[in-house]
Amino acid sequence: MNRYSPTRETEASLVLPFLLQFSNGDLQTIELLSDLEHNFKLEQFQLGELAFSLPNPLEKTVPNEQNNESFYLICQGRIRLLSFDPEKQRDVPTQLLCEGETFGGDALFTQTSLPYKAIAATDSTCVARISTQQLQSHLERLSELKDNWCDEAKKRQALIFLKTISEWRSHSSHRLQNLVPYLNEKKIAAGESLARVTPSDAGHFWLINGRIDNPTLVPGKAWGYPDATPENALAQTDLWVYYLSRQDWETAIAFLEGKPTAPSSVRPSLSPPPPLQIFQPLVACQMKIDGLSVL
Repeated sequence: MNRYSPTRETEASLVLPFLLQFSNGDLQTIELLSDLEHNFKLEQFQLGELAFSLPNPLEKTVPNEQNNESFYLICQGRIRLLSFDPEKQRDVPTQLLCEGETFGGDALFTQTSLPYKAIAATDSTCVARISTQQLQSHLERLSELKDNWCDEAKKRQALIFLKTISEWRSHSSHRLQNLVPYLNEKKIAAGESLARVTPSDAGHFWLINGRIDNPTLVPGKAWGYPDATPENALAQTDLWVYYLSRQDWETAIAFLEGKPTAPSSVRPSLSPPPPLQIFQPLVACQMKIDGLSVL
C-alpha cells in the first residue's frame, strides 16, 4: 500500500466529483461537500493488496484501529470484498465494488456488522479514506449523502449475510445481489413469542443477531414460511431479523431455481428501493471551489 502525497488539486479532482453527485446544484450543499472532501486522504493499492479488514468481534485478534474507524470511497480501480464462510472454512467473494462505491464504517450505518476484507482487484487502485468520527459530524448536515451511504452499507451487510451464513450461501454473490433489495429488517423485543410476532403466514425470517430458545437458533438460521414457526420459540434478547413476505419468498425461490419469474421483472410486494446508481454522469457545469475548477 502506498500512502502517497498528492497535491490538493489531485485529491479534489479524484474525490470531489463523486461527492458533487449529491449536491443537486445547491450552493450551500456544494460548500458542505467541499468541506467534507478536505478530510479525505488518498491511498493507493496494487492488485491483491489488503485495503481494509473488518474483523470478527468474537475472534481474539489485535485490532487495527485505523481500519475499524475508517470509511473508504473508491476513486480509481476496483475493490473485491471477501468474507469467511464457516461451512467452507475459507474466505469467499461477496462483492466487486467499482469507482464511486464505498466500504468500511459499517458501524455508522448498521445495527450488526459481519466481518469482511477489502482487496484491491486492479493495479493502482486508489481509495480515499476518512475517519468515521470526522465523517459522522459532516453527515449530520448531508442527509442525502448519509442515506445513500447507509443504503450501500445495509446492502453490503445483507449480501454478506446471504452468502456466508444463510441457507442460500451456495448461490453466487452476483445472483444473490438481485435479492438483497427484497430483504427487510425487523426488531423483535426480548420476551416475545416468535409464533406471535413472526407467524408463518407473515413470511420467511432469518436471525441476524440475538438469542432464541426453544429451539435454540443462532445467527443465519431461518424459520417461518413455507414451514411453521416454532410454537414455543422465545426471544431471550432483543433480536434483529431479516424477512421476506410470502410473495417475495416465492419470487426469490423462482429466481434462484432459474424459473422465468425473476425479481428484476416482478414488482415486489414490499416496494424496495430501486437499484442504487452510484456513479452517474455529472451535470455539465463548472463550479469554483477554493479556487479549483470542477467540471
